[in-house]
Amino acid sequence: MIDDSKGEESWPSDEAEALARAEASDRGESLQATPVPPEEEEPEKSALPDLNQLVERLPASLKETLEDLFRARWSRVARFKKRDLTG
Repeated sequence: MIDDSKGEESWPSDEAEALARAEASDRGESLQATPVPPEEEEPEKSALPDLNQLVERLPASLKETLEDLFRARWSRVARFKKRDLTG
């Protein structure tokens, strides 16, 4: 909804909200807000381990698979003719 006096959006009026709730109720919908769980305290942050230490903990087979999947491998060098590059 746009407030004509300021050209800014404003919250719906009480009538508009009541109408929306009535329409939702007619459709069988519930507009109950779920309560927000209380914020839990953040655990104390400790230093992150070194990346190399984490990599060393990976099994060799996993490292090989990741290398095969995500690293480009040069297989050959080839020269292309200009006519092969167009159209």
